[in-house]
Formats: sequence, structure tokens, C-alpha cells
Amino acid sequence: MLDPAFYVTTDFILRLNELIKHLAMYTLDSTLESQEAFDRAGSMWNQTEAKLEDLVTRSRATTANNRNGNLTNLALHTALEAVQSEKSNFLKQMANYNHSKATTEIDAISFIDRTTQDGELVLSDPDMALIIHSSVHELTTVSMGLLHLLEDITISNRQARANPTQSSVEKFLAVFKRAIVDTKLNFQTQANRVLRRVRAHLSTLDGTPELGHYLKCYADLITMFKKDVNKLLYMTYRSVEMSLNPYRTRIDEELSMGISDQLNAAGMSNGHAFLYLCFKRYVFPYYDQSLAVAKLLHCGEPELKTLEYLVTIAIPILERAAISDSSAVQMNVICASGSAECRNNYYMSLSDQLDAGRERFQSYVHFIELELLALSHRVDVCAYSTVLDVENYVEVIKAKFQSCLDTGSVN
Repeated sequence: MLDPAFYVTTDFILRLNELIKHLAMYTLDSTLESQEAFDRAGSMWNQTEAKLEDLVTRSRATTANNRNGNLTNLALHTALEAVQSEKSNFLKQMANYNHSKATTEIDAISFIDRTTQDGELVLSDPDMALIIHSSVHELTTVSMGLLHLLEDITISNRQARANPTQSSVEKFLAVFKRAIVDTKLNFQTQANRVLRRVRAHLSTLDGTPELGHYLKCYADLITMFKKDVNKLLYMTYRSVEMSLNPYRTRIDEELSMGISDQLNAAGMSNGHAFLYLCFKRYVFPYYDQSLAVAKLLHCGEPELKTLEYLVTIAIPILERAAISDSSAVQMNVICASGSAECRNNYYMSLSDQLDAGRERFQSYVHFIELELLALSHRVDVCAYSTVLDVENYVEVIKAKFQSCLDTGSVN
């Protein structure tokens, strides 16, 4: 989660800019009489003030133990006081204006210039426009101050903002590590089972130096197989971790820099007619880039099935190995007549059988290595592609946000 101070400050800005937008619109709406415009402005101001008071209260509750809490609470409280002060000034000037208007015999038609080239009705009462525009200016100053605060919060939380990606990636890596450990244990269990079965089968034969040497070397072979697989699995986890973590950091940096650019663009914008619209469309959903996290995790999650696949295919392969590597037990049947030559032939073949078993296990290790290398490669390519996609997203949103500030378009 982002710092709560970010959300409450953004919400405050959006509410405030909604008021600014409406005040500006009232001076441009030629269908409104002066008093109606003032009445609507006063009503909108009352609604906004109530919402801002609620946000200040919520800020105290949600950011009490937050490192940006005191700064945010003070800033929002100060901003609220400024809004309330400007409201009081606005109402006072409105009362003076109404009093002046009531005591001056001026026909209402004089407040409206009906001779514009476009033939549109435009409010031309300079006193009323001055009162509203003055308030718009003062409120805009408050809003811009909060934008800078919002930017400061964003910058100060870049490291902590590793959030949705950091927490999600860390959770996935924990799951992936558990899967790696489970895979290792499965291979160990099955390899140990092979050794036990081979020993059990060959224990029915008379002990000879050849058989003793075979069993010792075969145990070493199984030990080496387990060590090789464990090493490959460890390297695979490290590879996936070293892909997801650095690319996750790059994604966070890109998003953080992107929001800073948006805030700077808003801060340098001369017009504010579309600020609420653009913030609502592009700033609020900006940090909720769950898609970026989902894409990054999608790079790793399918590979859990790859580990399951390796374990699944290991079962018949190692079961077959137990049969092949204890085939000398056939001499009990084949050499039933007691032929010494028959039995010696089997004992002498154990050396070749050991070499064949060694090549088979090495071949299987190589197969596992290729599968795990492919797994690591897929994750790395996918994660880097996600970075490129987020970089493109940042640039696209930056352009759309600027266009929105200039034109009001949210396409």
C-alpha cells in the first residue's frame, strides 16, 4: 500500500479543484443571473468545505503513526483554514455586492453583454467576475501548494513504494523457494528410493568384490546425482530472484518518476479547468498499477508447473533406473543350474552396467539443467519485457496527462 498521506492529500486536491472548476464555470455561464451564480457558488463551497473537513478528520485517523502524518495533517489543516478564510471573504464580498446592487438603480440587462460577435450571452459584470476570479486564484494557490506536498510525499516514499511490487514479488519468491525446496526433497526421496531398491534386489546375490564395488560406486553415483540436482535448483532460484527483484525495482522507479513528472506538469500548468478531470483519470489510478505487478508475477507463477513437471517425469525415470541398475539379480534365475561361468558373467558385467548407469544419470541431470535454464530464461525475458511495457506506459500516460491538462481530453 502507498502511504495513506498520499491518498488523502490527493483526494483533498481533487475536491478542492472541483470547487475551483465550478467557480470558474459560473463566471462563464451566460445563462446564469449574477445572484444565481453567487448562490450556486456558495452552495458548492459549503459542500466542498464539508468534504474537506471530513478529509482532515480522516487524515488524522489514518496517518497518526505515519512518518508523513504530521506533515500532512498540518498541511491539510492549514489548507482547510485557507479555504474557509477565502470562503468567508467570498461571502463578505458577495454580501457587499448584493447590497451595492440593491441600492443602485441599474437595469439587470446592463450586467450582460448581448452583442458579442458569436451572439452568445456572456456575463460582463466586472465586479462579480473579479470576486469569483479572486477566489479561484486564492484556491488555486492552496491547491498548488498541496501538489508540491504530494510530490514531496511521493519522492520521500520511493523506497517504501516498492509496495505493490515489492510485497507481491517477495510473496511469490517465498512460494517459489518453497517449491524449489519441495522439488529438491522429491528428487532426494526418489533417488534414495532407487538406491534402497537396488540394494534390496542385489542383496539376494552372493557377496563378491565386484558386487561390493558396484554397490559402493552406485551409492556415490546417487549422492552425486542429488548434489547436481540440488545445485541446479539453487541456481534456478537465484536466477529467478535476480531477475524479478532488480526488474521490480526498475518498475517502481519508473512509476515513481512518472508520477513526479505528472505532478510537475500539473504544477507548471497555467490552466486549471481540466485539473480535476485529469487527476481523476490519470493520477488516482496511476499507482494502482496492479497490471504491472500481475504481469511481473505472471512471469514466474507458470514456472511452478515446470517444477511439478520435472518431479512428475522423474518418477517413472527413476523407477526404471532401479530396475535397470539391479538387473544382475536375473542371475538367480538364469544361472539356476549353478554354473560358475554364468554367474561370473553377470558379476563381470557390473562394471559396464555402472558406466551405463552413470551416463544415464548424467544425461538426466543434463536434461534437468536444460529445462531449468529454459525456465530461468523465460522468467528473465518476461520480467524485462514487463519493464519495457511499464516504461512505455509511463511515457504514454505522461503524454495523455499533458494533453488532458491542455485540452480536457481523456482519450
